[in-house]
Amino acid sequence: MENHKARGRILSGKGGISKEIILKWSTEDIYELERWDNRIKVKKTMPMFAEHKKKYPIEKQTGMNISDSMKIMSLTYIEIARG
Repeated sequence: MENHKARGRILSGKGGISKEIILKWSTEDIYELERWDNRIKVKKTMPMFAEHKKKYPIEKQTGMNISDSMKIMSLTYIEIARG
């Protein structure tokens, strides 16, 4: 297994610590996370700029389209079960 660096931030609110944690890391295969531990499930993945490029001028959208088509960056929603 490769050595991956992860950085997390716990979000807190009036009721204390929430159930959400933001982690940022890099991996060639996002589904590798599921092989680390069977409690980790990849729920959804999408290109980084899929929902955001509509807000920008065509010149910037072109760069975003290139990034998305080359799968340079993506956003992923994962679920980690307790246990």
